Amino acid sequence: YMASMAPWFLLSAYAGNDTQQAQRGEDAIDLAEVGGLFLFLGGLLAVAIINWILVVRSGQTIAKKMLGMRIVRLDGSLPGFGHGVVLRSWVPGIIAAFVGLFAMANALAIFGKECRCIHDFIAGTRVVEA
Repeated sequence: YMASMAPWFLLSAYAGNDTQQAQRGEDAIDLAEVGGLFLFLGGLLAVAIINWILVVRSGQTIAKKMLGMRIVRLDGSLPGFGHGVVLRSWVPGIIAAFVGLFAMANALAIFGKECRCIHDFIAGTRVVEA
């Protein structure tokens, strides 16, 4: 996700050097900033889609591949789109948007007896070595 931010930062920095616009006192939206923002959002969406495809096909995100882990359902099968993406990612994201401490509680649940986050309980999944 950090790599998708680079174009936005570079274009924003370039746009920030436009002293003529600042001297004129214009508050117009700079096209370089808007373009950078779209590149940033497009990059985030591209990484998310790649991760979703990987979860469905192999139970692994880019990071889980690098760390030698995978997501499986409790019976050991691949999670698929419903359990691996919707229940494990989107539902907790929606809950976190409305419940302030959910993200922290979700992460801290890994230290429980079953070593599973709340999103794993919601989706009926667990993380294992690949």
